[in-house]
Amino acid sequence: MNLFRITPFLLSALLALVAAPVFASTAIQQMAEITMHLNHYPSDAEKKTLRGIAEDASATAGERTLATALVNMEHKVGGADRQKLQDLVKMDGATAEERTLAEVLLGIHHKPSAADAQKLRPLAAQ
Repeated sequence: MNLFRITPFLLSALLALVAAPVFASTAIQQMAEITMHLNHYPSDAEKKTLRGIAEDASATAGERTLATALVNMEHKVGGADRQKLQDLVKMDGATAEERTLAEVLLGIHHKPSAADAQKLRPLAAQ
């Protein structure tokens, strides 16, 4: 085998892995979308969606924690929800998507920053 024929193949395979899209769950997608457009707190319709996630037995514990924190959010995440999100960021079993969303929520004051929106965009767009 010629090394020069293998190299382009390996390079394209590596690029495909690096550029692969994030495959977030539907719950993460919905919460990322809500968070991207958040202005002080979720709307009533968004709260209904979030309550559905929080009560969904098939949702992960992290997804339920995130949904509950978002439902309760008023300008920023506070109280017990804040501590639960901090624990989620450190939790070994949390997915990268759950950690990213938790970190963004912990930093929000009224609405997400432009940098936060950049982090959320890959989670929301599927």
